[in-house]
Amino acid sequence: MTTSPASPETITPAALEDGSAVAGLDGFAHRFVDVGGTRLHAVVGGSGPAVVLVHGWPFTWALWRRVMPGLAATGRTVVAVDLRGTGDSAKPETGYAKADVADDLHQMVAHLGLEQTDHIDLVGTDIGAMVAYAYAVSYPDQCVIWCSPSRSCPVSASRS
Repeated sequence: MTTSPASPETITPAALEDGSAVAGLDGFAHRFVDVGGTRLHAVVGGSGPAVVLVHGWPFTWALWRRVMPGLAATGRTVVAVDLRGTGDSAKPETGYAKADVADDLHQMVAHLGLEQTDHIDLVGTDIGAMVAYAYAVSYPDQCVIWCSPSRSCPVSASRS
């Protein structure tokens, strides 16, 4: 008898606990936040001004794994999210419009207490850049967006 790898339905976010350490990333922890009835997962570490890393398709927070310690070492709070429907975040049937996903991030940032800073930096690639743009359009006074050089960025994102 052969077995197949576990399907996404059999791997649940409950396998990780909020606040549990991330293997191989000292100083980083798994965080879970319920926003609008959807449970989102992020990996958070460091302290200081926030930088939120937004992955593209078909990736998860782990896309940013190699850069996260370096960002934290520069005095930043680093938040690498699993967008709804990916990784250890919930997979609801609806709510995948960029504006909805951007609102998820906004609520997560508020829940983590990061909106109390001057601004957050959003770094996105692929679909993540589109979500970052939707966030910037909805909350222009709260963020600066940066897009992966491998993708075109929809706006010039310099802070004045």
